Amino acid sequence: MKKYFWGIMLLLSCFSYAKPMETVYEYNDTTEQIDIKLNLHNENNLSRIEIIKQLTIFCKKIESSRSSLTNDFPACLHLKLGPRQINDEIAINIIKKISQKNSIRELYLSFRFNQISDNIIPHLCKIIQNNPNLKKVTLHIGLSKITDEGFIELINTLSASENIKTLDFGITESKISDAGAKALALFIKENISVENMNISFYHNNIGNTGAEHLAEAFRENTTLNNISLNLYKNDIGNTGAEALYNAIHENRNIRNSILNLQANPIENQNLAQTHIKGSFMEEFYRDITENKPESEDDSAKYPLFQKGFYERQD
Repeated sequence: MKKYFWGIMLLLSCFSYAKPMETVYEYNDTTEQIDIKLNLHNENNLSRIEIIKQLTIFCKKIESSRSSLTNDFPACLHLKLGPRQINDEIAINIIKKISQKNSIRELYLSFRFNQISDNIIPHLCKIIQNNPNLKKVTLHIGLSKITDEGFIELINTLSASENIKTLDFGITESKISDAGAKALALFIKENISVENMNISFYHNNIGNTGAEHLAEAFRENTTLNNISLNLYKNDIGNTGAEALYNAIHENRNIRNSILNLQANPIENQNLAQTHIKGSFMEEFYRDITENKPESEDDSAKYPLFQKGFYERQD
């Protein structure tokens, strides 16, 4: 089981609107693993000035780290920003700082529930292009203005990266349609490195055509071992649902999978549910359902995978 050692940790937490944000730093610079982490989740209407102040600290930490982001050391960058804090301008400024580095092995960027758009995509692509040794990429972009055009540009860039083993991205409550699904399908068909994939298109506009493109790709792929695919609340009917279900379950290389087809216009109720494949995934499903998220919406948006699916793989 692969374990990542967290070196530098920047944890920020806010307690109430009237109280200042408390900042906690833990620094440990080793030759094995370096991490710069910012977890800024605003539940109490943190002021825009304070948000920008903390993001500035994060960016300076990236620039000044003694050894973590040089070519000689593996590095991990983890940035999680809470609801309604970030617009395109702020996101682009942060991403530009990150894209200057070229030794990142693990990248985690979360901009959930922020009204960002396709404008950030070229800058995200630059990070990927500048870091050919990326092994794990996590991108969570929720309630955004990302369209097929931006998503296709991102997928085309990921296609050129030959070392990514784990790909985890969620573009939820956005504008991804059959065109975006087709681009993802082409990536899956041509993929020669990704073994673990978590994709969430919660509440988008993918229909039967997009689902059938994805089904064909999963049927032909020989590299993927573990898949979590969340298509909750799209426009998929019986034809697309059946094609996806059959493709994933008939591909013997895919050992474990979760396929969420709930809240689609599927007449066959046997298809309109969450489908599980693999003994590991069955155990995992039982484990997670005993500790459900606080609301059904959370459960739908962030499927079982989010609770540590890949960390439990050998």
